[in-house]
Amino acid sequence: MKETLLYGTIAILLLLVFSVVIAEGASTTVETRPGRISSLQYDSVKGTIIIETDSPGDYEIKILGVPDSWLLYDADVYVAGRETVTYVLSPQQAGSYILEVYVKGPEDYSFQEEVRLWVGKKGAPDIPEPEAEEDSVSGGLEGMITFAEQNQLVLMGLAILIAAIFAVLLAYRSLKVEEPHQG
Repeated sequence: MKETLLYGTIAILLLLVFSVVIAEGASTTVETRPGRISSLQYDSVKGTIIIETDSPGDYEIKILGVPDSWLLYDADVYVAGRETVTYVLSPQQAGSYILEVYVKGPEDYSFQEEVRLWVGKKGAPDIPEPEAEEDSVSGGLEGMITFAEQNQLVLMGLAILIAAIFAVLLAYRSLKVEEPHQG
């Protein structure tokens, strides 16, 4: 009885580990370049969205934060491997903006990132670009959230593995307690 329970638990653990390894194989990453854009009013500037995936499929791109008339890009792309999507931004008004880049893909994949945009007035004397705002949590909490979003399957597998190990330890302990003491 004790051996059957132990072998069954080991089999379940191995199945969980293999399912996590197989699920980990399919991954998607998205990167926006540059992270900050400076331009003059009415000038055009380019940015890129790089999608790299092991899950080929259709990806939907949305860029919000400025009027649609300022932007030119492919909103729907098919990605098999690596694809670079270039967007052209032609700002019509001076100011500071935050572009919100969204990418949605197969298997409920989603990505969101902000790109800061500073637009100077054309023909005006050079006005220095505002200094980057320091965000004390960007590396800490924001970095952890980004890691968790990009590695959901790995984290779920790890949680399942820890729970299974805990269950095995509890089962083993209960078997030891139930054994009659010989002496």
